[in-house]
Amino acid sequence: MSLAGAARREVVTRLQPSGHIVVRSNSLRPEAPMGTLDFLRHEPEVRECVPGETLFRAGDAADCMYAVIEGEVEILVDGRVVERLAPGGVFGEMALIDAQPRSATAMVPAGGATRLAVISEKRFLRMVVQTPQFALDVMRLLTERLRRKNAH
Repeated sequence: MSLAGAARREVVTRLQPSGHIVVRSNSLRPEAPMGTLDFLRHEPEVRECVPGETLFRAGDAADCMYAVIEGEVEILVDGRVVERLAPGGVFGEMALIDAQPRSATAMVPAGGATRLAVISEKRFLRMVVQTPQFALDVMRLLTERLRRKNAH
């Protein structure tokens, strides 16, 4: 796949006024609401990030996942942006699920500050147990990412 092809497949995730999280790509596929992931934007632990900041690198150990409250985060694999997350987007969940090192790099793009909700592994596991819809939404997000990857 060329870099131009990768750019055309960019995905944006954002929070709707209705409280639904929407994953949108610039493909012909319609937006898909993500329901209960909305409550992540109300997490008590918040991280303020500066433009150009690297949040984690592929291969790093993981102890938390994130939800974008304000700004954007880019997910990179082998130096290429594979996903761009807007407010409402979540990332870093895979390493909490399988206890493996991070599979990608996450960074704040140049041009604006970003605020992230930080969800510890302990909090993530508690949400999975206490809120089955949260667990389903995370599984749907993972499935969507896997299908998108397999389509390319």
